[in-house]
Amino acid sequence: MIPVKKWAQICVIVSICSFALDRVYHRTRKKKNKGIPLPPGPPPLPIVGNVTTINKGAPWLTYTEWGVAYGDLVYTRFFNEELILVNSLELTRALFDQHSNLYSDRPPMATYTLYV
Repeated sequence: MIPVKKWAQICVIVSICSFALDRVYHRTRKKKNKGIPLPPGPPPLPIVGNVTTINKGAPWLTYTEWGVAYGDLVYTRFFNEELILVNSLELTRALFDQHSNLYSDRPPMATYTLYV
């Protein structure tokens, strides 16, 4: 059995390492997106993002509120998933109907080339 003092030291070391890795992860992500501006959105909390601000019973109401506050395109983060919400029918049609060739792509499948 590990003594209490040793256990406390291990917990402190693990906490410091976790915090350091989190900082490095976020710094590298900001460098990747530096050239691409993201739409506005609610400020995320560390690690969990905007999960705590979502109405669990009716999440579309939260998305609608964000659309009113931040515009038709809203950037949000849930844990490590980044999302861009589209809050208007006109913009949705413009992005996904008129420019669908830019946004709807499938990854290459090795089995597809066998049959073509």
